Formats: sequence, C-alpha cells, structure tokens
Amino acid sequence: MTRQILLKTTGFEKGNVRVKAGEFKPAKVAGLVETIERAKLTKKDIAEIAGTFTYQGRTFDSLSEEAQKAVLRGKLETIEINGRTVIGYRHSNGNGFIELTAMVSVSAHVGPEAHVLGYSNVWNNARVENRATVDGYSFIAHNAIIRDNALVIGGHVINNAIVSGNAKVINSHVKKNAHVSGDALITGNSTVRGQAKVCGSVKVDRNSQIYDRAEVSEDATVRGNSYVYGDSKVSGSAILDKGTRALGKSQVNGNAYLEGAWIMEHAIVGNGAMIISTFVLIKGHNVVENTTIIR
Repeated sequence: MTRQILLKTTGFEKGNVRVKAGEFKPAKVAGLVETIERAKLTKKDIAEIAGTFTYQGRTFDSLSEEAQKAVLRGKLETIEINGRTVIGYRHSNGNGFIELTAMVSVSAHVGPEAHVLGYSNVWNNARVENRATVDGYSFIAHNAIIRDNALVIGGHVINNAIVSGNAKVINSHVKKNAHVSGDALITGNSTVRGQAKVCGSVKVDRNSQIYDRAEVSEDATVRGNSYVYGDSKVSGSAILDKGTRALGKSQVNGNAYLEGAWIMEHAIVGNGAMIISTFVLIKGHNVVENTTIIR
C-alpha cells in the first residue's frame, strides 16, 4: 500500500517567496509550487527550498530535479519493501518507484512495478522493467536493461548489457552487450562483458571474469580470480577456482573441479576430472575425464 506523505518545512525565504515553518498537505504544496514557478527561481534556489522539507526528521537537500519537484508538489509516497519503509516518488517515464536518495534521468525508463532504491544512478536511456529492483550504489546506464525479477545491488550494468530472469548482480559489473539471466549470481567484484552469456544457476564470484563470447550455464561456479573467455563453455556442476583459465574453444563440464589449470584450444575437461595445481596446461583436442592431477 502507498499513501501520500505530509511534509514539514523549517521555513524559507527566496525572492518574493516566503513560507513559515509548518506542515504542508499536498493541496497546500501545489499552491506553493505555483508561487515558486511565478517567481522564476533558479534550480539552486529550488534545491535549497527542497532541503528545508523533512519527513520523520529526514532532510532532502541533495535530490535529483525530479525528486525536488516531487517534494514540492507533495507527490511523495511510502512503500514497504524487504522489511523497510522507503520514501520516494513515481518516475515521469514509466511510473516506477524511485527512492528519494536515488538519481534517475528523465531519459531512463522505470516501469510501474520496478524499483530504484538506495543511492543508485540510472542514466542514458537505461531501462528498469517488470518487477526488477536496483538498489545500493548501483550504476545503470547506456541502454542497459534490468528486467523481469532481476536484482542489482551495488552493481554497474552498462553499454547494452542485460540482466534478466531472477539473476542477481551484487557489487559486480555487467557490460558491453553481456547477458546475465536465469538464477545466476554475479558477486564479489566479478565482471561479465563482451558477448558473454551467463545463465542457469551459475555463480561467478571473487574477482572472476567471463568475457568475449564465452558461455557459463547450468550449475557451474567460476570463482577465485578465474577467467572464462574466447569461445569457451563451462556447464554442468563444474567448478573453476584459484586462477583457472578456460579459453579458446575449450569446454569444462560435468562435475569437473579445477584449481590453477589452463584449459585452451579444443580441450575438454569433464566428469570425474580433478585438477589441483599451481599451473597445468590442457590444450589441443585432449579430453580429460575421471582423472585426478595434483601438482
């Protein structure tokens, strides 16, 4: 449920506009806006006026232009989300909910069931659609799309990248046409970029990178500064850890477990394979299965 907020102001004087301290209902604020517009005050003046308003002791002196207008016009709402009460307004392009602390440009689209929360920035024709949520200190820009039930917290999603399905991007990066979907989790300052695709229940963690035309799918895990790139594919319940590299047209699948290995060219590492080493190179058309290598 949403409801209108009653605002309080400490009072202000700008040009010919003088307002005493007190409580403002929406109708009264609408009259104040008309007065301010007739006075032709600067954006700086309007920002300072917005900063005199409070709700439950919270001040709004560093807001986007749309947020300032929402404050002055009495268009604020509260919603309950994830166990907390959030104060915000409806974005002019899409009618999505924007927390007052977030910054969303007019060119961005935020759909009616989507949320932009925290100190997030959404710019440059980016889209937050369906029931997607952007939170924390996220940066979404340059035609990026967050859609379905996707969640971005403290993430950077830019340059035509897409995060969809139930995917989560937490304190990580998705950029340059990459697509993260399904129930995938990108976290721990990891990066997905280029034409890379990450889907299924994949977890990419701890400074790992997926890029070029690489694909990581099903229940695979890429962690510990490991890289998957080129045209390589990682699938099944495979785990790449501790600086492992999969590149070229290589494949890692099944329940393979790799630490410190380099898999390249057309090599395949599959079921039953365990490689634990500071450096092992598997290349050519080699197929490694049901084998343990510890060096």
